[in-house]
Amino acid sequence: MNEKDLKIIRYLAGAIFLALALSSFLYIYPFLFASASSAYTAYSSTSVIRDIVSAIGAVMMAVSMLLGMRQVFMVGAGFQAVSCLVKLLFSRIGTPAQDTVNIISCVLLLAGYVFIALAIQEKKNKTIYEILSIALFLIGCIASQIALHGKVSGDNIAFALEDFVLIASPILLACIVLENVPQAQTTKTVKQPPKTAKSDNRIEELTKLKDLLDTGVITQEEFDAKKKQILGV
Repeated sequence: MNEKDLKIIRYLAGAIFLALALSSFLYIYPFLFASASSAYTAYSSTSVIRDIVSAIGAVMMAVSMLLGMRQVFMVGAGFQAVSCLVKLLFSRIGTPAQDTVNIISCVLLLAGYVFIALAIQEKKNKTIYEILSIALFLIGCIASQIALHGKVSGDNIAFALEDFVLIASPILLACIVLENVPQAQTTKTVKQPPKTAKSDNRIEELTKLKDLLDTGVITQEEFDAKKKQILGV
């Protein structure tokens, strides 16, 4: 993939992440300033915290795409995983059956972000991690809609697919970008082996040659000629 196409995909992924963050902030904005209103009681403080953490994660993922910073993307995915963990620990929807499905949904989404983090770390099985993460996101979104409405219906599946597209599309674009970015830092850090072995061999040969001269085995002329040969003079 050429650099121009890669830049277009990178900016597109960043724009989608920014749109997700903006929509989250706009959605929770009215509840941040509602004291004891019915709107606030319907939308708990835990949900507000969860959505704020998720929005911050989306912002960081957007920044990572717009500026090409791999580590920032990892941190953003971590924020998204934390938001899933908050929902897993504190979110209760209604009936025990709904809560159980909601827990399953949170676990699946959390695992999806974990697999994305593994894929971004350039592991050997990164393609498998990406496929697993996308599958977990899809099933998790479907489970989330089922937990919310308490039943399986066409509308729920449609909403689940909409949520899946919002999550999966920028992540897939981000994976394309991060997989095609050359890892210059890792390829240029390979150092050449020290060139001391050849020098050590020369010193050893000259030492042996000097011993032969001192014991009278060779003459001075032979010593000088052999010395020039060893030193390459």
